[in-house]
Amino acid sequence: MLRILKILKVQGFSYIQPSMKLQRYYLGLGSNQEHRLWHIQTAILQLNTEDVHVIGCSKVYENAAQGFQGAPFYNCCIAVDTSRDSSELLSLALELEQQHGRKRIQGKEGYQDRPLDIDLLLGPETVQTASLTLPHPRMSQRRFVLEPLEELMRSLNDSIPLETVSKWLSDCPDNSSLTPIAYGLVCTEQALWNTAKTIVIEGCIGVGKTSLCKLLSERYGLTEHLEAFESNPYLNQFYQDPSAYALPTELHFLADRHQALLHLKGQQGVIADYHISKSKLFASLNLSGEDLILFNRFFEWSEQLTETPELYVLLDAPTSVLQERIKKRSREIEKGIEATYLERIREAYHRLHQKEDERLVIDTTEIDFVADPQALNTVCQKITEALVEKRLRA
Repeated sequence: MLRILKILKVQGFSYIQPSMKLQRYYLGLGSNQEHRLWHIQTAILQLNTEDVHVIGCSKVYENAAQGFQGAPFYNCCIAVDTSRDSSELLSLALELEQQHGRKRIQGKEGYQDRPLDIDLLLGPETVQTASLTLPHPRMSQRRFVLEPLEELMRSLNDSIPLETVSKWLSDCPDNSSLTPIAYGLVCTEQALWNTAKTIVIEGCIGVGKTSLCKLLSERYGLTEHLEAFESNPYLNQFYQDPSAYALPTELHFLADRHQALLHLKGQQGVIADYHISKSKLFASLNLSGEDLILFNRFFEWSEQLTETPELYVLLDAPTSVLQERIKKRSREIEKGIEATYLERIREAYHRLHQKEDERLVIDTTEIDFVADPQALNTVCQKITEALVEKRLRA
């Protein structure tokens, strides 16, 4: 087993504290209430803490409820490497069950509907206490545990417990059938983000979309794709004389965005601070008449060739807040932007994606995700939950 060290900084001094060895445990997860996959997938991501690492997931299987009349279950098994002992891991599992709305009924344990069930199945030691028995006392009688557990152990090449589990499975008296579900679980948030198509962070000028993209790219190891808006040779003239330079400005942006986004087609794990739809938004604000008709002809052609993002995140803040942020970053090209123009952009972004399932809106008025790590954690959690929802609907 690996030996890990934690470096603690207390009052300016560094201490090296040896922690417990990483031990491997196998857990079973199940759900038979609405949003079954959501409960299971979300719980797996929540299990990943500083000292619990989910390293493998089986397929998800559907099977009939056993021991009582209830809705069918989804079940799977996962493997974790952790420095926690079995009692600490059990406490975490029970806490997650409660967060997902499970209410244990005294005297009916194991025979009730539940949004989430997490069982410790196997660990590095034998345990016999009032609250926990390892190996799990009933797992050898349950095909819905043994099949995914054997599959998982084979994938991890964990040969010693695999021999025992395979023997239990061959002798198992449970002949119920399991149906595999066409959904591949992910073990970690990083895996979720890196297997997503392009994630777009959009919003009005000054809302912080580029800053957030950079932070998310660093946090999850994503491919960063940022718009080089300064390269537009017409932009400065547009801010000085919008009516004269609106059409070449918007066509230049459209051509640049189209060319750049074509290269992202089919890629995974990309974070971008714009999408092709941004061109239509600004054209609707800055163009009219024959200019707008001409622009839309080019846009419709371009839109057909570019890819729909996995998730569209809209950052928002009041115009007064945006003005303060623009003033603070002091870009020469933005000094002439008026409040009325910013407000029109904000309203256009909200009109662009009106359907709730097309976007995630995050109000950044009181959120400083650049300076406050907890604020960034909150934003990441919101986007992670939205990514899970999108994947489950796919």
